Amino acid sequence: MKHALRLLVSLALVAVSGYGCAPAADVQQAGAASTADPAGASRPGAAPSGAAPVAAAPANRPPSISVAAVPAALAGQAFALTPVAADADGDALTFDIAGKPAWANFDAQTGRLSGTPAAGDVGRASGVVISVSDGKSRVGAAAFDIVVQAAAGGSAGGNVVVEWDAPTTNLDGSSLTDLASYRVVYGQSSGALTQVLNVTDRLATSAQVSGLSAGTWFFAVRAVNQAGQESPLSNVASRLVP
Repeated sequence: MKHALRLLVSLALVAVSGYGCAPAADVQQAGAASTADPAGASRPGAAPSGAAPVAAAPANRPPSISVAAVPAALAGQAFALTPVAADADGDALTFDIAGKPAWANFDAQTGRLSGTPAAGDVGRASGVVISVSDGKSRVGAAAFDIVVQAAAGGSAGGNVVVEWDAPTTNLDGSSLTDLASYRVVYGQSSGALTQVLNVTDRLATSAQVSGLSAGTWFFAVRAVNQAGQESPLSNVASRLVP
């Protein structure tokens, strides 16, 4: 029999030093050089001789998007995946999807794909593509497959649901803008949290650790940014699994 046990792990103060994007260096755009036109003054609409040239508007830089390792999908269990997207110009982004499984929901504002497949959804959904647009250019991530597997029936072991508060700031107080994922670490000693559960959904605030033997287990969480930097470990909490 499985035991669903809930555990609260607070991450309110978790952040990685240097998480935030460093301020971009000031860049001065040189004005375009002008070529004198002796006849320019006589042409209608021509700029007066000596007038300052008008700098061309900077070209739009398309957004970027990537999808990390696709998490396992099990029938009867919640599935979630969120791509990592950014825009160098700071434009607002919207998302779209092709090949969405019928059992899943898609959020066009965040790109999050989530849902709970049923036993009848066991199989492979191929060629799923999540794309992002900045209103001027659209870019698609590499296509991926979602394989829904049948849940193992009657498996032994206890389950613990670990929950946390998503961090919003870096250690230096700046806003956290490049959160990518979480790592739940656990073990049967608070000093030996040697087992790891990677949570690739950056919007997740909980994860289930399954297949735990009877006894006391200890849990903590780290946040990870897009550069792969990890936050300090959260507080360590414990739960007795019957």
